[in-house]
Amino acid sequence: MAAEAILKFPERGNAMPSVSFRLQHFTESVIRSMTRLANEHGAINLSQGFPDFDPPAELLEAAAKALGFPDSYYRSLREDYQDRRDIFLHHLDRAGLSYTNPEGAYYVMVDISPFGWRNDTAFCEWLTREIGVAAVPGSSFFAEPVHRYIRLHFAKKKETLEEAGERLYRLREKG
Repeated sequence: MAAEAILKFPERGNAMPSVSFRLQHFTESVIRSMTRLANEHGAINLSQGFPDFDPPAELLEAAAKALGFPDSYYRSLREDYQDRRDIFLHHLDRAGLSYTNPEGAYYVMVDISPFGWRNDTAFCEWLTREIGVAAVPGSSFFAEPVHRYIRLHFAKKKETLEEAGERLYRLREKG
């Protein structure tokens, strides 16, 4: 099913589900728009996640140190995450699962429709109990009632990904 297997959304003409129809009129980040509006009206801005107090000195020191790391550190970090992604995608391919190929995220959306489940939450509960791998129901990320995707996170130890891959391989027997 490889990374080329792009998830399809036939109920939307194969377009990716939108975040929410209520947000379609925003032409920029919702948070940026709400922050601007809060500033214009002197409102208390609880729409953005920036603290309005000083962080601990240790955190500032750590951030300053990280800013001084050479570019090679960040290249190595990116390569490490890509390696973890590739290990995990290999296991998804081996298990015969269709998924989106992550292009910067550290999670994968997997299509569960071949298993015949109509409810992604119930599938995630079953997957946890019967296969031993926990996932997040994909429906929690869409405004539309889309229930055929689960989200799996791969920012884990390589040994953890290998074990999860072995467990997910058992899905071939269930599909």
